Amino acid sequence: MSQARRTTIAMAYSMPRARRSACRGRFASLLRRNGFSMVTNLGEPSPSTNPVSRRNREKSSPPGIQSLEIGMKVLTTLASFSSAATLTELAEAADMDLSTCRRYLVSLLNTGMVRQEEQSGKYDLGEHLYLLGLRTLARGHIVRASIDRALALNRELDLTVIVSVWGDLGPTVVAWFDRSSKLICNSYIGSVYPMLSTATGRVFLAYPPDGQAMERAAAELGVVGSAALSASQHKRIDALVGSVREQGMGSTDGDVIPGLSALAVPAFDCQGRPGTVIGIIAESDALKGAAGQRVSKALRQAGSDVSSSHGFVPEEQGAGSYAEWLERTWGNAVALRLADAPAGRRTPGAKRGGRAVPLG
Repeated sequence: MSQARRTTIAMAYSMPRARRSACRGRFASLLRRNGFSMVTNLGEPSPSTNPVSRRNREKSSPPGIQSLEIGMKVLTTLASFSSAATLTELAEAADMDLSTCRRYLVSLLNTGMVRQEEQSGKYDLGEHLYLLGLRTLARGHIVRASIDRALALNRELDLTVIVSVWGDLGPTVVAWFDRSSKLICNSYIGSVYPMLSTATGRVFLAYPPDGQAMERAAAELGVVGSAALSASQHKRIDALVGSVREQGMGSTDGDVIPGLSALAVPAFDCQGRPGTVIGIIAESDALKGAAGQRVSKALRQAGSDVSSSHGFVPEEQGAGSYAEWLERTWGNAVALRLADAPAGRRTPGAKRGGRAVPLG
């Protein structure tokens, strides 16, 4: 740029504000032709031409593809509906105009992330998205997630936290995290817990992972098959299971080892079955009063976090009786056995069996 032009530009920025505003467009064009940008203050380049400012901005917020982000907003909004949605419903929920929302839906339809019902014209989640969800679930195994969450809970509360799964022999401990001062009890990794006398077992009984849960409970009572349980045994288990399902948590209070208590919650998979049970073992006083409420809340949150991250929707768990849960989960075979039982025998009975069992 010539010296004359530099002088002209400098003089322009020395003008009164009114005159400078009138000349702004002219000098902006002149600056662009010579490789410069407009300046906000004389001698200071705008942020777009300041290399340091530009680098800082890119470091704090990497540039993305805005249209992709908007498309994901449409997709996640659609996923928030409990069923298929109309274009109008979706556009309103996403705070978009109809034409814009429709264009994004066309792209999502073309990629298989969204499908459109032929009869109603409503939009719903597509098959491709379903497959991606399955891949995500496969990579984020619920046992691994439960163990990670149990470790975090152990560090947060400084209490003994365990994770159990449903094994060939029943509830089986697969992870054990001791508190800072080791808790002495006859449980360890690999322990198999009874169904009726432990917090973990009661959770698996209330939310049976397979059709064998009742049979194992009957075996603990010395009965061959759940059909042979007495009416009084069924009544006691009705109360036990009802308590677990009402509270969303199994518990024992010094039932096995005096002075020690346990709490346990299920971590459900996307099918509404307990993939794991997360439990806490502590002195009874630590699980009572305000301290106990804090522990219970943290434990419930842990179970909820793992469940939701693996596709479980609480509403899909379903309400109703224990018999209805079994029928919904395992079909008519279980329901027929229950229907054949005498009055008051809808579920297997509860009894401690008169022997010391592991706490959990």
